[in-house]
Amino acid sequence: MLLGLMLGGDMVLDEDMVPGGGMLLGLMLGGDMVLDEDMVPGGGMLLGLMLGGDMLLDDDLVPGGDMLLGLMLGGDMLLDEDLVPGGDMPLGLMLGGDMLLDDDLVRGGDMLLGLMLGGDMLLDDDLVPGGDMPL
Repeated sequence: MLLGLMLGGDMVLDEDMVPGGGMLLGLMLGGDMVLDEDMVPGGGMLLGLMLGGDMLLDDDLVPGGDMLLGLMLGGDMLLDEDLVPGGDMPLGLMLGGDMLLDDDLVRGGDMLLGLMLGGDMLLDDDLVPGGDMPL
């Protein structure tokens, strides 16, 4: 699996791909930068992601904007109960056109937490045997 995700045409670099590219949480998504303290001092905006030009608001950015799991990735909406009643699909992420499936979306697709963020893999045993790092 690649460690630097292509999200909205922009590359998230990590040290394994580009020396000095340790940008673990500052993701380029849809051309908009999510800043964190490692990239920009004072840029601690870890959960207010600009994805596909749409803002995911959280209470740290906008009071009352608690929409943490309804992600716009590559123009596709990940729905959760906070956004759309009955839309409880919090972990089936559309990333650059590739689907991270879970059993809520596709029966048998139990890949809930194998997320690649900034080149670091959050592994679970469903993706990599022995990779029991569910959080």
